[in-house]
Amino acid sequence: MKRLSSLLVGIAITILFLASCIPAEIVAEEVKLGIAQEMANNPDLISNISMSSLGISDIQVTDVTLVHKEGKQYAGLVTFKIRYWGRYEQVKYPIDVISDGFNYLWEIHFDKQ
Repeated sequence: MKRLSSLLVGIAITILFLASCIPAEIVAEEVKLGIAQEMANNPDLISNISMSSLGISDIQVTDVTLVHKEGKQYAGLVTFKIRYWGRYEQVKYPIDVISDGFNYLWEIHFDKQ
């Protein structure tokens, strides 16, 4: 009986943990949209890209990949497609995300390509 109650407590804790954690794929999609909006509203974000912003004619966020670290924290990579001097190139930067399920706070580490 004691073993069964321990098992049930363990299952309940696991269910509560999983229910409180938003899937990384959902967070990644929301963050991708947020980065795209920020780029549209703040063109200076482009100047953080390690390549010279001189000659950049187009920049798009193409992918955000995240893994759940712990609690409400996620980490991963953000991929940009950049057109400069007539050619396209993809660059990836580390990103950290904190989410409360409604809001997302993200930080791209442009200094760690």
